[in-house]
Amino acid sequence: MSNVYTLFKEQHITKSELGELVLRKGGCLNAMDDFVIEYGEASIWIYYSHQINEDFFQKELTELRKQFNLLTKLIIQIEPSSLEYEVSNRMALQFCKSLMNEYPDIIVEDSEGNFYTKQMIFELNCDSEGNWHVHV
Repeated sequence: MSNVYTLFKEQHITKSELGELVLRKGGCLNAMDDFVIEYGEASIWIYYSHQINEDFFQKELTELRKQFNLLTKLIIQIEPSSLEYEVSNRMALQFCKSLMNEYPDIIVEDSEGNFYTKQMIFELNCDSEGNWHVHV
């Protein structure tokens, strides 16, 4: 089972702005109206949502307000493919870094519930199994 990385952002960006970044990274909008970036068998799916289900994300939204004073207006989810999982997870990390270069107010949550600011995400690397960890 693959991880899903959830990106929370206070300032709104449009789906077309996200799409421009995806296109620059070699991706496209797929038939399901989501974005995908592929590299051989590896891929990441990128889901854009400006309508936030506050019941579903209640715990995360509360924690983001408490820890980072962030009032979320946009959620982007990145799901690495289970095929070529290691490469897909590296692609997810690189896409998060690219997005955070353009929009530094993003907070990323991994599937374990850990939050990462821009400074923290740039300290991460992927190990040989595709897991994110702080480079030492």
